[in-house]
Amino acid sequence: MSQSAASLHVIGNDLDPEEVTRLLGVDPTSAEAKGDRVEMPSGKLRIAKTGHWRFKIDRRSPADLDGQISELFSVTSQDLDDWTTLRKRFVIRVFCGLMMSDCNEGLPLTALTIQALAERGAEIDFDLYAPDTES
Repeated sequence: MSQSAASLHVIGNDLDPEEVTRLLGVDPTSAEAKGDRVEMPSGKLRIAKTGHWRFKIDRRSPADLDGQISELFSVTSQDLDDWTTLRKRFVIRVFCGLMMSDCNEGLPLTALTIQALAERGAEIDFDLYAPDTES
């Protein structure tokens, strides 16, 4: 894998970004409550259809998804009760973007990382990006 991206997302209609920040102990990369006006990179405004709290970490090249997920959880709350509070009300998702340099690649997640995801009630969402074969 040539590169990987990872981010933590907490999503829900009654999400209060300040509450999520307090519970997780880290400032989000971006966050909005349902109904907030959000400026897009294009400059256009949109209305948030649901609450969404995001925390991104730097991409890694070569890919190190296991390390990135470990980093996400090392900088956020270690108190599993905080995570339980969140997962009872919201969707917790770890987004993983994997940029392939060849057509058949893979990478492992350690048992400790899988355990950390499960303990926090986090879904994992993989987006795979195929290599550009038309260049």
